[in-house]
Amino acid sequence: MNGTRKDDGETESERILRQVNSQAGASASRQGDDKDDWAEYWGRRIGRTLGILFLFVVIYWLYQLLTGKG
Repeated sequence: MNGTRKDDGETESERILRQVNSQAGASASRQGDDKDDWAEYWGRRIGRTLGILFLFVVIYWLYQLLTGKG
């Protein structure tokens, strides 16, 4: 009885591991080179630029707050 229970657990574990590995492999296989998709390419560039701009605004705001000028 314990032998079949262990076998069932191992079988289930192997099935789950295979499923996780196949999903991880599918997402890891993307290169991230989306130059053929113009919306993805430009959206990523615009998003990164806005993110850097936002970072500088937050740093400036914190500087103003900490120095008492704001």
